[in-house]
Amino acid sequence: MKKTSFKKTRCPIARTLDILGEWWTILILREAFEGSRQFGEFQKNLNIPKNILTERLGKLVKHRILRPTSLNVGGKRFGYFVTDKGNDILPIIAALRYWGKKYVPADSPSGLKFIDRRDGSQVEFRMELISESGRHVPFSQLTVLSK
Repeated sequence: MKKTSFKKTRCPIARTLDILGEWWTILILREAFEGSRQFGEFQKNLNIPKNILTERLGKLVKHRILRPTSLNVGGKRFGYFVTDKGNDILPIIAALRYWGKKYVPADSPSGLKFIDRRDGSQVEFRMELISESGRHVPFSQLTVLSK
């Protein structure tokens, strides 16, 4: 079955899912944020088939979310580094982690933690909604419109 492309739709959520929607992609990004750089590290940590990893890394590079960088003089070994555009995905990863911890708890704690670089303290994710006028809006007071 051929996948439908959403890249030309007006909906930004659908366009984002066109790039990030496969679950391996989010897990690859999680690994990149945790410090994995090389193809073999991603493959070992995720137990992902080589062909799928190759395809997903290629897509993340194409969309400038990861940047391949030569790790040696001959240029045969590459590392994949998160770009500034990729760093903007971190709140999505944090939101997925928050929701998963709350509604799909595991028997053992997740290894993924967010740490403040300034003082080393652990950071928890909280999402805030702010109106155009600068007021905080609770989710209970939110209405979602399609246009």
